Amino acid sequence: MMREGRIRYYAPADYSEGKELDVLVKSIIDRTVVEYELNNTFFRCKKETEAFDRENSEEGRRKLDLIGALKNSRSFTSTHTVIAQMMKIDRGDDDEREELFSVALQNGQVFSILRDEDMELFYKTLLKKGKSLSKAAQEVKKLLEE
Repeated sequence: MMREGRIRYYAPADYSEGKELDVLVKSIIDRTVVEYELNNTFFRCKKETEAFDRENSEEGRRKLDLIGALKNSRSFTSTHTVIAQMMKIDRGDDDEREELFSVALQNGQVFSILRDEDMELFYKTLLKKGKSLSKAAQEVKKLLEE
């Protein structure tokens, strides 16, 4: 039956506590419970993502994707490419600007080229849009003024 793919496990027909079959059956039950819980988590996450996508515009999703790409940037080329794309979209949201200031301070790749012409222009534009400057924004401003 194993060769024909009809079963996955087999053990002697001894259901005594602690015997191979007892352990096998209990392991299958435990695995079923874990898979059930994982599936519930997956479908909850999927539902939240779908709701988020319905509530947010294409541009909003694009901004979040670009912020994520900048946060995870590991090369000068990709950093400059992301900044070029971000320059084309509105960055009016305070939370998004704050996230971008944090990225400038936390991502070594972004930090190291902050004074490049396009990076400097991008971050100076962000600084002008804010009504008040957060601690992260003040740090970025200081770095750009040095």
